[in-house]
Amino acid sequence: MSSILEYQRYKQNLESTKKWLALIGARYEGGGGGTGHIHGVRTKFAIYHQAYDGATNYHEIPNNDFQMELDRAVYNSLKETIKTAVSEMEKNLSELAVFAKAEAEAITKDTGLITGS
Repeated sequence: MSSILEYQRYKQNLESTKKWLALIGARYEGGGGGTGHIHGVRTKFAIYHQAYDGATNYHEIPNNDFQMELDRAVYNSLKETIKTAVSEMEKNLSELAVFAKAEAEAITKDTGLITGS
């Protein structure tokens, strides 16, 4: 994929993410009305650890009690986590812009649309 297309794809994803997040706290009229809120946090990850050849290597969350507490902890830290994730996306977009700009400049130079070094 070209750097320009990757930049455009990522920019669209960042914009749709921000639009989706804007639903949190926003008033709505459907379903009796209310305010948008986070519903249903479910954390999923596995630990990779293989004690010996042939042993289990991916270990899922061991029980529902821990799963519930983990989900609650994630829910309670979501505001800061969301801010961090959006900030990382913005940083990534800026980095992609550098490559997209370089590609655009190379194309315009190669096609003769601009001249110079």
